[in-house]
This record gives sequence, structure tokens and C-alpha cells, in this order.
Amino acid sequence: ARTHTHTICSNKDLADSRCSMWGMTLFSRESFPPPEVKGLFHPQASFDSLWWSMLTVFQIITGDSWNVIMYSAMLYNSPYIALYFIIVITIGNDLLLSFLVGMVMVCFDCTV
Repeated sequence: ARTHTHTICSNKDLADSRCSMWGMTLFSRESFPPPEVKGLFHPQASFDSLWWSMLTVFQIITGDSWNVIMYSAMLYNSPYIALYFIIVITIGNDLLLSFLVGMVMVCFDCTV
């Protein structure tokens, strides 16, 4: 059971880091929201480093104001950038759900 959980965790981490690196490639040196309107929104999202990129991808996956980041990215890039956000949300939510179900299954295995 632990091996299954470890596999799910490593797959989630791998997908998160790949989405983060993809975001760094697309959006490096850009901040969402841009610095001139920084006071209007809560903490800014950034793809400048791997740490901030992973944090931003986690924010997108959990649904915490991901639309603000997406609309800001679309404003300063192509509208097709929305595809990146749709892919990240789809993959991230699927892996997050798999992780949750895997953890519940491990807990049930431990109690039986």
C-alpha cells in the first residue's frame, strides 16, 4: 500500500514540476498581476524561478484566484494562453483527486 501511495505522490510531484517548467518557459520575466496594478490583487503570481512557478501552479490547481492569473496572462500574451491553464487545471485536479483517493485507501488498509 505504501508503494502505491509513493507512486501517486511521485507522479503528482513530477506533473507539478513539469507544469511549472512549462510555465517558466511561457511566462518567465512576467508577473501576474503586473507591478503597476499590484495593489489591487492579493500576492502576485510569478514564473521567474522554479519555487515561485511551483507555488503558482499549486495556486492554479487549488483554484485560488486562478482566473486572475489567467486573465492577466491573456492580457499580456495571446488568448491561446488559456489552454495552458485549462491543461494545468485538468491534469492537476485529476492527480489531486488520485492522491486523495490513494491516501484514503491506505488509511483503510491500515485499519483492516
